[in-house]
Amino acid sequence: MRYTVDTDKAYQMIRDSGGKIFYVEYWKKDGSRRRMTARIGVTKGVNGEGLKFSPKAYELACVFDMDKRAWRMINLDAIIRLRVNKYELTVTEEVAVQTGGRK
Repeated sequence: MRYTVDTDKAYQMIRDSGGKIFYVEYWKKDGSRRRMTARIGVTKGVNGEGLKFSPKAYELACVFDMDKRAWRMINLDAIIRLRVNKYELTVTEEVAVQTGGRK
């Protein structure tokens, strides 16, 4: 099933994935496109100290990249496509305007 959503709904879908693997495609800060298979809730490499800031306050989501085996931050405003829990989500055009007109 394909749906068009805003960034808040995309973030909610990532949080509600419950640690299941999902696919995300987004614009990196340098302008290149990244495609990633990721998940949340991974405890590998976590030392219990936590982050020094709240990623959500900066419109970021902290995920574990399954291919690179490393932690990554996803800019929620730059998400293009998201596949999670059998849903394929496309982020609205408003996001492309916020990220410099890229689609």
